[in-house]
Order: sequence, then C-alpha cells, then structure tokens
Amino acid sequence: MSGRARLCLLTAGLLLICQCALAGALTEEDLVWTLNGQRFRLGDGAETLVGAMREEFGEITVTEAQSCMFAGLDREYDAGGAVAGTYPSGKNGAEALETVIVMDAGYPTERGARVGMTRDEIVALYGNDYILDYDTMIYELYPGGPQLSFIFEGDSVSAWMLFRNTSV
Repeated sequence: MSGRARLCLLTAGLLLICQCALAGALTEEDLVWTLNGQRFRLGDGAETLVGAMREEFGEITVTEAQSCMFAGLDREYDAGGAVAGTYPSGKNGAEALETVIVMDAGYPTERGARVGMTRDEIVALYGNDYILDYDTMIYELYPGGPQLSFIFEGDSVSAWMLFRNTSV
C-alpha cells in the first residue's frame, strides 16, 4: 500500500472517530423544542409555548392537578401530536416547562431525530451513552438531570421526550 493510500485510510479513520465522538454527549442545546421558529427550553416560562402550540395545532386539551412538589397547579397541554407538561415555578402560579412529548414525525429534535427512526439511526445521532429502560433509550445531560428519551414500538421511535427532573 502506498504512503498516499495509508494517509487516506488514516484520514478516513480519524474522520469516523471524530464523527462518532460528535454523535454523543447530550448538551443543553439538545434540550430544546423548536416550534413555529421559536426555541423552547426546559425550565422556561410556558406561556409563550402554549401560545405557539395553539397557533400550530389549534385546539389544545388542558389537564391540571395540584402539584405534589410546589404550591400551585401542574398542567398538561395536549395538542394531539405533542404534549407539554408544566409545573408552577413563580409568582401568581407562573408555569415552567418540565416535559415535552412529541409523537408526530413533523417535529424533530435539535439533531434531527424524529418519530419513525430506528434505534441505529438514533445511536448514529446521539451515541451509545444511553440508559435502556425497557422500550426507552434515555440520554441524560448529567446523572439524574435533564433527559432526552426515545420511546420505541419494535425498532421504530413512536415518540421522543424532553424531561427536566425538578426533584434534583
């Protein structure tokens, strides 16, 4: 093998290693849902998100219950293809975004993962550093911290979820 061929193989190998390294390590930027061109982060106030959901999906079903951790109400906004969960976090019951569940292929994660993708496609985007809980692949920002999860039916993503653990 010529020196040039070895150099090409070495370069290709390094690019593959770099690509695999980039595929992992969940970041704060992964914990965002983009809807109607607006970016919503876990922990952000929920009022703008609820407005964007109404604009995008129309009718929303709201379910609320007394929060078991905070003074005020936890709420769930169900738009059919997506659900946002909030908790009371401020004066006058202001809400913060705790959970987003997306069940519609038209709304990808920040790295482009979407409903319908395979396990291998998710690993290619996010790497092998996940927790497997039955049919769910969980990527954590840090142990016990915010998560991005992929829920599977068979080998296909049926939903993806952002979750902020408010008890940590």
